[in-house]
Amino acid sequence: MRPPSTLAIASVYLGAMLQGFALVSFPSSSAALRALHGLTDAQYGLIFLPQVGATIAGAVLASLLVAKLGLQRLLWIALLADGLSQAGLASINWLGNAAALPVLLLATGTMGLGFGLLGSPMNAYPPLFFPRRRDTAIVAVHSLNGAGLMLGPLLLQVLAGAFGWVAFPIALCALALVLAGPRGVRAFRR
Repeated sequence: MRPPSTLAIASVYLGAMLQGFALVSFPSSSAALRALHGLTDAQYGLIFLPQVGATIAGAVLASLLVAKLGLQRLLWIALLADGLSQAGLASINWLGNAAALPVLLLATGTMGLGFGLLGSPMNAYPPLFFPRRRDTAIVAVHSLNGAGLMLGPLLLQVLAGAFGWVAFPIALCALALVLAGPRGVRAFRR
């Protein structure tokens, strides 16, 4: 096996961190979402139901999809799902109250799907990239996922202070598109 490219490694490791950011993007945006659209407690709580179901479905489907599509495509699909979820979250800033809840339900479901699908590439690639340091490679990818969970709310606050709350999901969407875009695709073909 050829040594992996730096961009291929970055796609997996930064993708894990992106997933952590995406997971906390909705709870971290709760004040803005409630203020913009006057969501009740029940409506706000409801937005997380599709996330749970889609995460489970994505995790179950991942093994079937790896066999049919391969790890690379599954990684790109997971990253694109995360990007779409963040585009949906950002769009709330410009939507009316009637559209807000359905879009949030779709966005959290899409994020959950990305989360469920990303598990396979996130656990399979590090040992392939670093066969002599398999355990360390897996711990590192999960640590970056945890760092995204931990740093996401802080990053949102920094970006919100400078540009408004919507800057956070827009930045995450852009990162997902970069990682899953043409250069990311080519990184695995070298």
